[in-house]
Amino acid sequence: MSESKNVKTLFSARDLAERWSLSPSSIYHRGESLQGLTPVYIGRSVRFDLEDVEKVERELIARARRQRKRLNRE
Repeated sequence: MSESKNVKTLFSARDLAERWSLSPSSIYHRGESLQGLTPVYIGRSVRFDLEDVEKVERELIARARRQRKRLNRE
């Protein structure tokens, strides 16, 4: 009997920092710029869900594009 399992890819702060070219401490202290990035606690470790990471990345890219368009109009 095979059950379908919902397996999520999780990033440590170090993994995420490497992906975004930041220091791991920056990940913990980014505050409002990372809204939507919900930490997953496993014991004392903090992890971040890949789906949340990708959503935040899309939102940051969209925000940057809007700002660029606004600057180009001025």
